[in-house]
Amino acid sequence: MSPRVLLEVPITFDVGAQMIHSPMIEVEVGGTMTRLIVDTGSTDHVLTMELAERAGKEASPGEAGTDSVGASVPSWALGEVPVRIGNLDLRLRDVVAIAGPDPFQGWGIGGFLSPQHVHPTQPSTDPGALSRGGSHARGRRKLRIGSSRATTATVVRPA
Repeated sequence: MSPRVLLEVPITFDVGAQMIHSPMIEVEVGGTMTRLIVDTGSTDHVLTMELAERAGKEASPGEAGTDSVGASVPSWALGEVPVRIGNLDLRLRDVVAIAGPDPFQGWGIGGFLSPQHVHPTQPSTDPGALSRGGSHARGRRKLRIGSSRATTATVVRPA
């Protein structure tokens, strides 16, 4: 049985005057619009401390993490963070915060989205389609990236 599409959102690689190699989607976090890099290799959702502060999230010290080249990175635990992607409300769980890399702020990037850890709550367009909590832990909902040209991100739910 094929999955039912809940949401399609554009993917961009454009950060203004240049293009970067990382796919990004527009996300609202605590009333602040930002771009999150869609990182299928990330084990966590990661926001910059700057975005977490603007969104009013309290942070507690976390364990040091490792960046893409193996260097130690201090981190903070944010817990659950409600976000909005397109018309779909999501709750990102066990979110980690880091000091944003230098170019992120100028490029409007607020962190990384780990699509394999996305948990839909209720889509605004279909209030009865998903219940809060429940089957997300069994992997029934996921963020699927792309068409053949990698121009959209699609949130799907198995039918």
